[in-house]
Amino acid sequence: MKTNLAASLLAVLGGAAALLMPGTSQAGNVGYFDMCGGNQAAHANAITIAGHTPVAVTTPDAETLSNLDVLSVTNCDNGSFGSNYTSNLAAITAAVNGGMVLIVHDRFVTGAGSILPGGGGVVTVRSFENDADINLPAGSPIISGPGGVLDNTSLDNGSSSTHGFVVSASLPAGGSMLATRPPGAPEEGEGEGGFESCAAEGYTGTKLTWCRNICEIEQTPATLRMWIRRWIDRYHEDPPCVGEGGGPTPGEVEGATVQYPYGAGRVIYSTIPLDYYLSGSGGNPPRDNFNNVYLPNVIGWALPQLPD
Repeated sequence: MKTNLAASLLAVLGGAAALLMPGTSQAGNVGYFDMCGGNQAAHANAITIAGHTPVAVTTPDAETLSNLDVLSVTNCDNGSFGSNYTSNLAAITAAVNGGMVLIVHDRFVTGAGSILPGGGGVVTVRSFENDADINLPAGSPIISGPGGVLDNTSLDNGSSSTHGFVVSASLPAGGSMLATRPPGAPEEGEGEGGFESCAAEGYTGTKLTWCRNICEIEQTPATLRMWIRRWIDRYHEDPPCVGEGGGPTPGEVEGATVQYPYGAGRVIYSTIPLDYYLSGSGGNPPRDNFNNVYLPNVIGWALPQLPD
């Protein structure tokens, strides 16, 4: 299965892939790669459950990616992104632009937009509030798939099932949320009228200027997203006016697993520390649901099997 053919199918979102004609099907090549170099036999098994051919990847360079329809990545580091990934980001970006699907399950979360093709405006927040509660929006295409059926309790009660969230409004055009988590309540003094002014927060210098750009000066949505991303990347916290236009408002859904198109391909990004469960760690449930249902369903939606 070549990438352009797979990419054309992905233009139709939702459950359309489930309507493919029965019969002999054609498997694709799905690479699996851990930024820390971990051995992930369970990762390969999930690809097999999805009906595709697992390909172990040690270096995601252009030559390796040319033979893949999907690259499924895990990041086992809570404080950085692997250099073996970031040093090949140009090749990964080119491959996605040409039709490959990139799937990333990430522990670090902070600044993750910088390691995603077309992710420059994607705002990610590292947060452990409501981190053991994962829900599936109505109509999410990963509710059912080659691994089985998921509901809003299938992935709950893990050991930090998510390490943060994606601000939904920051997704590129065509993006959507495949899995979510409940929003955290604003901290005392934040949001819902608790923010007074940047000066009242005691900020000076660059932090004062950036706060004003986010919280006090009217911006276009794209410019506002840019300043929010800069703030979070530098200060590792939400702007003080969360709930007042500076970030997700109270009640806004937080993205745990999201997707968006890029070129002829697609990016799927998740704040679920999937490497933890793939290594056999964590309680069960939800471990088997992550490994044998959730991941095969994500891969199966990303790359539906084609009839010969």
